[in-house]
Amino acid sequence: MRSLIFVSLLVFCCFPWKLSSTPLIDSLKIKINTASNDSIKVERLWDLSTEYFYTYADSLAKAENYINEAVQLSQGIPDTALFINCLNARSKIYRESKRKQLALEDLKLAENLALAIGNEFRALCMLDNYASIKSVFGDFDEALEIRFKVLEGFRRLNKPKSAKITLSGIGYIYLEKKQFSKAKKYYHQVLSMNPEDKWAMGNLGIVYKNLHMLDSALHYYKKIEGIEKEGSRFSIRNKINIAALLSSQNKYAEALNYSNEVLKFYGDDSLEKEYNIYLSGNAIILTKMGKIKEAFEIIKNIKLESLDKLSLQDQKELANNISVIAERNGNFEHALKFHQRFHIANDSLNSVDRALNFKDIEEKYQNEKKEKLIIEQNYALQASKHKQRLYLFGFSYLILGLATGFYFIHLEHKNKRRLQKQELELKQAEINVLKQENQLIAMESILEGQEEERKRIAQDLHDNIGTLMTTIKMKMLALQKKEQNFKDSNIAIQLDDIIDKASTEIRRISHNMTPVAFELTGLEGAIEDLTHHLKNKGYEIDEELHDLDQIRDKQRALMLYRIFQEITQNIEKHSGGAFIKLESWKDEKTLKVIIKDNGKGMSEKAWHADHLKSMGLSGIKSRIKYLDGTIQMTNKSGTEFNIEIPIK
Repeated sequence: MRSLIFVSLLVFCCFPWKLSSTPLIDSLKIKINTASNDSIKVERLWDLSTEYFYTYADSLAKAENYINEAVQLSQGIPDTALFINCLNARSKIYRESKRKQLALEDLKLAENLALAIGNEFRALCMLDNYASIKSVFGDFDEALEIRFKVLEGFRRLNKPKSAKITLSGIGYIYLEKKQFSKAKKYYHQVLSMNPEDKWAMGNLGIVYKNLHMLDSALHYYKKIEGIEKEGSRFSIRNKINIAALLSSQNKYAEALNYSNEVLKFYGDDSLEKEYNIYLSGNAIILTKMGKIKEAFEIIKNIKLESLDKLSLQDQKELANNISVIAERNGNFEHALKFHQRFHIANDSLNSVDRALNFKDIEEKYQNEKKEKLIIEQNYALQASKHKQRLYLFGFSYLILGLATGFYFIHLEHKNKRRLQKQELELKQAEINVLKQENQLIAMESILEGQEEERKRIAQDLHDNIGTLMTTIKMKMLALQKKEQNFKDSNIAIQLDDIIDKASTEIRRISHNMTPVAFELTGLEGAIEDLTHHLKNKGYEIDEELHDLDQIRDKQRALMLYRIFQEITQNIEKHSGGAFIKLESWKDEKTLKVIIKDNGKGMSEKAWHADHLKSMGLSGIKSRIKYLDGTIQMTNKSGTEFNIEIPIK
């Protein structure tokens, strides 16, 4: 089960019962049809949209239809405040349906309208809601800056209730940033202002859960049950959080009761995007209780296309849960479909992360470029002022004669030459810096991309091909049981041997691309695993490895491991030797490494070629450059590599 965050008082608040006609709904519709003027009709449309949005499950589309009609109609009446209310209400629906840009545009327009009519308080409310959308979609730093500005405004206008809501929003941002101690501080400030604030209590439950203080977390979740009306959106999310907490404590029966309570508020054909997530969570609890068939019955009708409206992270989690349950139930075809969807979502998330990293680098570059431009402009301004002072000084003393005038003209030309020289030096320095930055960015992108591709291919080999080989093995065993002649034949023995060898080779390739030892024990363990592999192949290993733990950065350690791996693989493929020496030690602030074999040796021409034909040798040199290190190759009774890596 996922741990859901209570976002903001303005996001979810009331009662999502299953949709049916009610006296209030019918009354509002009658009032809309009989409204005496457009202002009253807009107000009733706003009321009806709000009722659908906050009160009923499976009703988001209806809420959007009515608020769109209210927005369109309110543009033609002089009551600007009513138009602002409609825009604000529609932004909540856009946020709930993950349409970030539309929500932000509505709130920015509402803020500007409030400022135009001189209502600073209303403008601050719209700005706070703007920050809420930013934080929901992950723009935490910008949202935090806006909220502190809004908090200052509410305190200046003496609006304590609004300040409390903003304090809760600040706590939410720190919660999303995983700065739990800071989040706890702000939520306790909210409770000091209102001891029964359900949003603060719900989020404090999540904070204490992440701080591994589970009893405190459960305490706040239970307090909400005593004050929140049964069946509201807030109540549903609270029950989901309680179920997740109880499940993490292995209290599965109690967790299942809460999960079942949530599902009763949704129809079997619910269009709400959370419904399938809740179904999956319910099935996961049943799986943990050993009720595999019951779990599969719950999720078997979830369609792949129903995942499209979820976020990539939700798609990844839901697809993985369904795949695991189907596999444990023996429905391998169903499991495979959702396992493939899991990989698609995971790859998309990785692509987004890489794009964000590139965007971050680009922003840093643009900021640095702007800073340099500011420095140059300031420098030009100072030069201009200096020039003006020189002219003033020259004209003031023009009466002293032409000799004095010529002196200042000469001085001015000298300053011009000096300024031109300095400008040229600044431009050249900037060019050099940009070249170095571009080289570094390119190298980092290539190496990181290689590692990501290794992981992806290894995962595909392990998850997809490995699974297929296992399935083939199972099918052949089933055939052997049915067909005695096939079982006794040589071809059955040969096929069984081929499948075992193929599975072993897949595991070996997957291991080489993403060594498990590196993830578990770091650089030292990974190289020990590498030497063990070489010994198993019959190589005599002289190993004197020390101080490898001095390379503490994981990325740098992985680069050094790849160098060891590439050189030893070259020895296996090309040297023809039977002895390998591996040695490392710390010398002041440098890690020194020697890798030597007794084979036929590599030629100096091949090593120093401008364009290496071997991708392995090129990769070794690229990684050495990334580590700011040096490498030398000598051919003496074999090949010897001497490597020096600065310890950072």
